[in-house]
Amino acid sequence: METGIFFWLQLLSVHIIQCINFIFPIKRKSLHQKNVIITGAAGGIGRELALSFGRHGCRLFLIDLHPEGLQKLKGDLNGCGISADVYAVNLSDQQAVKGLAERLKREVGHIHCVVSNAGAADNYGIANMDRDSLKSSFRSNFYSAVNVIEEFLPTMIAQDEGHILSVCSIAALVPQPGLLAYSASKSALTAYMTSLRQELKLKGSFVKTTIVYPGMTKTPMTEGICIDTPGSSYILPHEVAGAVLDAVLCEKEEIVIPKRLFFFHRVLQLLPTTVRDALVYYLFSYTKTYARNHGYDKYKIC
Repeated sequence: METGIFFWLQLLSVHIIQCINFIFPIKRKSLHQKNVIITGAAGGIGRELALSFGRHGCRLFLIDLHPEGLQKLKGDLNGCGISADVYAVNLSDQQAVKGLAERLKREVGHIHCVVSNAGAADNYGIANMDRDSLKSSFRSNFYSAVNVIEEFLPTMIAQDEGHILSVCSIAALVPQPGLLAYSASKSALTAYMTSLRQELKLKGSFVKTTIVYPGMTKTPMTEGICIDTPGSSYILPHEVAGAVLDAVLCEKEEIVIPKRLFFFHRVLQLLPTTVRDALVYYLFSYTKTYARNHGYDKYKIC
């Protein structure tokens, strides 16, 4: 009874907020000529983020592990009339990040927005547990983000201006089989960003934060996964990038892409674990692909 009431209250609150936003549209801040760092810029989502923020008039500072991809991206951006500075840096190397941060502070000045998008996914489940892979996942998905955030956050706090955005994953909200390391590392980043947001508010700071939870996005990381759930399809990188830019402009604290996954996640929390796990198996294409690849031809519901 109480669970049902809680669900309907949540649903009602969402509709009330949507109505208020429709009647009184959220004021969008300007990022024109603002300095924006985008990490993981050479990848599928990162490339579209660079295009979206560049077209909005931002000064771009793009970071990735792969120099070839960065140079290609820079050429593509120049072809669109967008200039950008690119830096090939291993973000899990704290000293390398520190060196880059000092250089940017000296040459550029204040960084207004950090879009932490760098990350990597791999199959890590019961069949292939490997401690090195687990550590690698946390370096790519957690420490690389934290290293960048903690280099630029103090200046943002001192200037009382700035925005930190982390691209997490729906796997942080709805963990799935075969994504033990990925789900855990993205969940850690979610907890870090949530705690950071709360402390900034406690401090009375005007520095803003955003957590983004994309669903299955069509990038090189998701190649080989068959979307066979009725009514489902890949999210395209430019859709994620558009939602991220809007989230920064409107200072949204959390967004789920697509929006229907937000409601799915909320409903899951109200269900018994037996039902919840069955829904994850039958509705998430990655779970079914992973099961087929590892010979898990039966699903034990009870």
